[in-house]
Amino acid sequence: MISLKTQLQSALLASMMLVSANTFGSIDLGHTVASCVSHNKMASVVVALLVAAKIRLMTKPRANHSMKDFKEDVKTLLTSLNILDPKVRAHIIDFVDKYVVGVEYKIEETSTKTKNEDGSVFTIKGSKLTQKPFGIVGLLDAYVLAQVKKITDYIPTVAAFYLLINDPYKSFGAATKKIG
Repeated sequence: MISLKTQLQSALLASMMLVSANTFGSIDLGHTVASCVSHNKMASVVVALLVAAKIRLMTKPRANHSMKDFKEDVKTLLTSLNILDPKVRAHIIDFVDKYVVGVEYKIEETSTKTKNEDGSVFTIKGSKLTQKPFGIVGLLDAYVLAQVKKITDYIPTVAAFYLLINDPYKSFGAATKKIG
């Protein structure tokens, strides 16, 4: 009787042989890949992966990661590529979770209350950085997506100024028709 490990290795070898072949049955592999790319299926997969990474980023607990152990993590990852081993699989998942997904940029609102000598209470509100962004998706979220959210607040104003500058007669004409 063949062990489970040998069966899995045989299945993995057979699937690698199928992928490396030019044709699989009557389906041309190159044509299949080209049709996936041309019909935006690959873009859909990329978007789905980014959405999954963003959801994981938002649901991760707080962490304090740094790049000081990146070299050791890469060495450990490359020296053990037997993905059938549960320990190695867990290390790969942790590596992707740490360096690809990362952690989210978090700011907490703070308020400091002080009591003056005359009995009045003075409150100072501010914000405090509680977690720095880390990882590819964490940095993308903090420095690109957060800025896009801020920019979209100004789009109606920018569009109005654009129309006012480029076609003022049409803009004023439409405004006078609404008034009159």
